Amino acid sequence: MQMSTIITSAVQDRIRFTVRQMISQYGFPQSDRDDLASELTLAILQAEPNYDAERSKPATFIAMILRHQVLTLIRRRKSQVRVDPLDDECMLDVPVGIEGTISGICDTSSGTDNSFNATGNADIRFDFENAWSQLTPFHRQVCLQLWQGETIQTISQKYGISRTSLYRQLDGIRIHLANAGIAPAHTTAVTPLPRSRKKDRKKGSLTMTEIKTSTYSMWQTFRNCRKACEWRYIQELVPLTTAHALTFGSLVHAGLQHWHQHGDLDGMLALIDQQCLRRTQDADVNHNWQLARAMLTEYSQCYATEAFRVVALESPFSMAIHNPETGKASRTFQLSGKVDGIVEEDGQYFLLEHKTTSVLDGSYLERLWLDMQIILYSHALERIHGIHIAGVIYNVLCKTRLRQGSGETEAEFAVRRAELLAKSKTGKSSAQRKMPESDVEFQQRLQAKYADPTMFHREVILFTPDQYAELEAELWELTQQYLYARRRNAFYRNTSQCFAYGRQCAYYPLCRANGAQHVIDTLYERRPSHEELLVPEAEAATPVF
Repeated sequence: MQMSTIITSAVQDRIRFTVRQMISQYGFPQSDRDDLASELTLAILQAEPNYDAERSKPATFIAMILRHQVLTLIRRRKSQVRVDPLDDECMLDVPVGIEGTISGICDTSSGTDNSFNATGNADIRFDFENAWSQLTPFHRQVCLQLWQGETIQTISQKYGISRTSLYRQLDGIRIHLANAGIAPAHTTAVTPLPRSRKKDRKKGSLTMTEIKTSTYSMWQTFRNCRKACEWRYIQELVPLTTAHALTFGSLVHAGLQHWHQHGDLDGMLALIDQQCLRRTQDADVNHNWQLARAMLTEYSQCYATEAFRVVALESPFSMAIHNPETGKASRTFQLSGKVDGIVEEDGQYFLLEHKTTSVLDGSYLERLWLDMQIILYSHALERIHGIHIAGVIYNVLCKTRLRQGSGETEAEFAVRRAELLAKSKTGKSSAQRKMPESDVEFQQRLQAKYADPTMFHREVILFTPDQYAELEAELWELTQQYLYARRRNAFYRNTSQCFAYGRQCAYYPLCRANGAQHVIDTLYERRPSHEELLVPEAEAATPVF
């Protein structure tokens, strides 16, 4: 009964927050609020006897239990809404004859009979049974209904989903079968290259038949301020001094990648030391070095063991951008990116996304739902690798505001002592000069701060198919606006972004000087547009799946 103390007020707040997410994102009715809270609380209480304080901290244990229970409740709700009387057990058996037409039903545009005699080839039958068992119950039902002659329109109306969404899911089935080696010859998981245009005209520096790499960062910059997009992605200008927050974030990302790949604390700290060689000359670099070492040292203790299996780290990808009305791929742009990690837990795949923040509160967690980049990236990985990405695990690390004590000079001490003597009735003072805090002392103070488990947090957000369609339409619209702006050379400024979030835009000096060359020479340098996509050769050659 003593273990019941794990349900603290903070845990109750966490449960209420999770319930609000389930209601707002997954359609649970408000009337179920109390029932959902009770289900989550009961799940924690039932799991308490299995808690081992040596393996994980209470916050990690509770987050894992909540995550599993939320997935269970969502699956239960979906099964009540979608699934026909066919149960999962009977769906595991391959219906007689379906292996002869499954490729055809997935390629609804073809009338070709792809039937084959499964009894004549036991290996093919085995491969098909393998692939069939790995499909979700919903996908198996769709295949059965198409095999029985139902139309795409009938099935989409039956399950309350759009035909576009259903076609996308059939694409996923086709890719799955192709990866299993049983897809028809005309089916391919690779997006074909667009046909060349008749004339190889040029607009600016871009050939019209060339596929231009773009990233979510580029489109976000274009949406916020077209002029900033021109400076960065057309002129390829970057400030000579990188923002302090960005530098620290890159340092932590590099350390986390090493930790999740090798599990080697000494190697991770050596990597941080190597990237902060200027720490003795630069106070900002020294602070980053101190903070990163303390943060990641305690992180390695907090997450010494993980519930998930790392599948890939810093995984790059590229995918076509499609017109939502016609389904045709853009002949100008493709979307490229790189995810921090792909992990597998309980048979489901999640993206692992690292975040650093100075303030971790309910408002910050709510803003994670607005992270459209990660949703787009998950959709791209689903298409490329033929796997279902259930959601994202945000790995949040808090930045402390502690600073290293600088001490005081002899002159400062003399002034302070004189003030104390003036206030003293005896005319004496025992004040001593404040000496600078050593690196060892500051590191100990930082590690004591990061020993607090609330400095680390894991937030799990699940994806819904409807989000994909909306984002794809928005992305296509941005490509059309970009092409129009390039044709007219109309990259105008958005002055509301010049001092957004209380910070000056990196290109404000350049805009204020109207692009003067002496400002470019003094404050900027030219670097490739999408540096974040660069991957060392050793990593680039490693397959993800």
